[in-house]
Amino acid sequence: MKLAGIDFGWKGEGTNSAVTIGELQKNHFYIIDIITPLKTIEEVTKVLFYHSDIFGIAIDAPLIINNYSGQRTCEGLLSSYYGSKKASCHSCNLTLYHNPASVDLAKKLILKGYSHASLSDKFIIECYPHPAIIEIFGLSERILYKRGRVAIRRCGQIYLANLISKLSKSLILMLEIPNHLKRFISPTKINNLKGKLLKENEDALDSIICAYTAALFKQNVRSQTFGNKQDGYIYVPQINCI
Repeated sequence: MKLAGIDFGWKGEGTNSAVTIGELQKNHFYIIDIITPLKTIEEVTKVLFYHSDIFGIAIDAPLIINNYSGQRTCEGLLSSYYGSKKASCHSCNLTLYHNPASVDLAKKLILKGYSHASLSDKFIIECYPHPAIIEIFGLSERILYKRGRVAIRRCGQIYLANLISKLSKSLILMLEIPNHLKRFISPTKINNLKGKLLKENEDALDSIICAYTAALFKQNVRSQTFGNKQDGYIYVPQINCI
C-alpha cells in the first residue's frame, strides 16, 4: 500500500513543499522517493496524481479552515496539551489566510476520492510534525531544528535524522530508507548545508515524519485527534516507536 507525507508550503510564494512516498507492508514502511523542492500546488498534485495508487496522505498544513478570526479549536486543544513541551500551534483563520492553498489541496484530493481521516477509504489527514516527533521518539519536548542560528538548526536536523535512522529497528513500524535517499538523514551531509539547501533538507525531514505518521494512522496505533472534521482537526500518533 502506497502512502505519502507532505510538508506543504501553503503560505504563499517562497514557501516550498516536500513529498515523501512510501510502501506499507505489514509492519514495514519502505521509502520509495523524496521529492523536494516543489514550488507550487500544481507541482505537488502532479507528483501525487502521477502515483495514482497512493492510498493515504498525511499533510503538514491546515486542511479545514472555517473560522474568520482567532485560532481553530483543534489548534487551541493541541496547544494546551503540548504547550508545556514547546509544541504549540500557530493560529490559522480566514482573515490571515484568505485563500489558503492547503484547503485548496484538500479539496482537490477529495475530488480524487480521498476522505478526511478514514481508515476504510483512501484518506487524507492533517498532521503536525512537532508533537508527532515528540510521541514517536518519546521526547520531553520539541527539537529545535526549524528556527534560530544555522548552527542550531543543523544540530537539530542531525538529532532528528539520527532518531529517524533508529526507526530501522522499530518493533512498532520499521522504516527503511534506500541508500540513494539517505543523504537527507546523513549527519555529514547536513553539517555542510546552509541557506536554502538547509531549509530544503528540513522540509524533506518533515515530509518523512508526515509519511511515517500516515503509516501509523493506517496501522491504527494509539493516537489522539484534536478537533473534528467539520472545523479542523490534527492527528497525532501517541506511541513510542523506538
